[in-house]
Order: sequence, then C-alpha cells, then structure tokens
Amino acid sequence: LEDAIAAAPSYLQPPLAERHSLLPFADTRELRKRSKEIKRSSCEVAEKLWHALLASDTKHVSQLADELEPHELAVCARWKRRDLATDLVQEVDEATPPFGETLLHAAAFAGHVGLLGQLLGAGARVSRTGQQSCCTALHAAAAGGNLEACERLLAAGCRVGALSAGKRSALYIACLKGFHDVARALVAAGADPYASPSGGEAVMSLLRRLGGPAAALIPIFDEVSRAAAAA
Repeated sequence: LEDAIAAAPSYLQPPLAERHSLLPFADTRELRKRSKEIKRSSCEVAEKLWHALLASDTKHVSQLADELEPHELAVCARWKRRDLATDLVQEVDEATPPFGETLLHAAAFAGHVGLLGQLLGAGARVSRTGQQSCCTALHAAAAGGNLEACERLLAAGCRVGALSAGKRSALYIACLKGFHDVARALVAAGADPYASPSGGEAVMSLLRRLGGPAAALIPIFDEVSRAAAAA
C-alpha cells in the first residue's frame, strides 16, 4: 500500500499517507476510492470558488482561498468547470465572462490577485486557453480592467500577443473596453498595436474608429513602439 500511495499523483500523496497512518487502508481498492473522494471534494471547492469569483464576492473568495489545503489548491490549479452529470467541460465562449473554463481565467477577470498567485504557484499553466474562446487568462484580466492581474500574468510568462478565437488580443480588448491603463501596460510589455491578424482588426485601426479618448492612445503607442524598436 505504501508503494501504491507513492505511485499516486504527488498532490494526493500527503492526504493519502495521513489517512493511511490514522486508519490503514485495507487494500488498494479502498485507497483508490479515497483518492476519488479527495478529488471530488477538491473539485467541489473549485466550483465554489468559481461562483464566488463570478459573483464578485471578494470576501467569500478570500475565505475559501485561505482555507485551501495543498491538495485542494493543486486540483484547483488544474481544474476546468465540468457538468456534474456528464463530466464534460462546460465551455465558455468569447462573449461570456470569464472567457475560459479555468479558475485562472475567473481569478484574472475578477482581479483577485491573491488567488491568481496561489494558482500559478500551484502549477496552473499561465497560457492555458479556453476550449472554445481560445482566450488566455490575460484576455480575461484585460476584459476586467485589472492592471495588477495583467502584470502578474505577464511576469509569469503569459503570451502578450495571444489571439482569441475571434482574432482579438488582450490589448484589443482593453482598448475596446476603455481600460487605457491596462492597454498602455500591455504595449509596454511588447503587445503590437499595429499587428493586423488575418481576419482581425489592428488595434490602431480600432482606436481611429473609436475616436474620442481612445484616439489619444495613438501617439502614446507610436512613441512606445518607436522606443522599443530603437532599443
């Protein structure tokens, strides 16, 4: 049984070993049953976090995050929202917050940088995309206007120029929604406002089309881009 515990995923080994020390498993079948119970209960915690994040219930999110056991956090970092009856991933499209099915997307959109950091530290893949939306968590953070979340994701290696299914970058979304501080930070991080993806609109074209305060970003982006090219 000790060998079976050692063969389990690393995040399951501590709770299984603790359970075995308190009440030894009768056989490997019982051990596998306990493994499934741990995964199921951890997924239930992830589901609670998902709903609290989308409800902008910061207090509840913080409470749940503070109470996470290491194995629960490991599951949350790898979790995708699934239908409880079919176990199929509940896909989120490009028009629906948080634009992806993971807790990293939800934490980024809500701007909960504490949980975002926990998930990244527990192994959440920073450039993981939504199954239907193709959005990264950076898209979600930009859509929520969350500058600190964007900075965290960029520092963790998220691709600044990743495109959604609709050929939109995080920069495009920030500009479209009027989050100009986020847009400036993305350009400073290397986002190309001149890029015109096949089937998509360049950010500079969007700014000219929007006009008003958005047009004020054009000379700023020009200057940043020239400075980056000269560096």
